[in-house]
Amino acid sequence: MGVSDPGKGVVLVVDDSEDMRSLLTVILGKNYKIVQAENGKVALDLLDKQDVDVIVLDENMPIMGGHECYVKLREKSNFTPVIFCTGAPSEEFLKRELALGAFDYLAKPVDADKLLQLVDEAFTTKQRLRLIRARAK
Repeated sequence: MGVSDPGKGVVLVVDDSEDMRSLLTVILGKNYKIVQAENGKVALDLLDKQDVDVIVLDENMPIMGGHECYVKLREKSNFTPVIFCTGAPSEEFLKRELALGAFDYLAKPVDADKLLQLVDEAFTTKQRLRLIRARAK
């Protein structure tokens, strides 16, 4: 699912709410190709098959929540920028995820302009990392 423009970056939207995935797709879909997953397990399976530039990850989901997904992602040495998106933000949550290296986080309801800004910044970061790695080879 998403916009099929190969020149665009790819954003993985992970949320158990189909409405939220649709909303985030509408917000980001003009600038990025969007792929979706309904929980952390589906996201990890998808990431085994497809490279993405940025991940927008819900914290609270059935089967596998955002924190567990994020930890497993890092265990696989996947350092794709992750922006957490949560309906129940807390200082503890913020400190925990940022300490693990999350790019940033947003509280729901999502501010569309802030989301686009953060995804653009994360995408730029990912592109810079690719250039650094390519030069090192």
